[in-house]
Amino acid sequence: MAGIMIDGTVLDAINEGISEGLIEGITDGIKTRLAKEMAYVHQNGIITRPVVEKLGEISTASAERDLSLLKKLRLLELEGSRKTGRYTLTEKGKRLLEEKGR
Repeated sequence: MAGIMIDGTVLDAINEGISEGLIEGITDGIKTRLAKEMAYVHQNGIITRPVVEKLGEISTASAERDLSLLKKLRLLELEGSRKTGRYTLTEKGKRLLEEKGR
């Protein structure tokens, strides 16, 4: 899991998404972690809560907060049940990453 690389594009997209969502109080460390999670889902097509936990070496509660924030920003959407579901990029999430990748 440590091999996920984030570039400025993904981090810029996260920062823009957070700014657009008017969510304050997000530390740089959390932004970097969210960017890593977005890079993972961009590279792999899906992400699950257990993967978020391993990727960021964080607790279940923190992983759920991260996923909830990315859903609130409309960057990810849940497919299936909350317990066993998986998250994919929304159209907004795809568009944001594509625009920043140009």
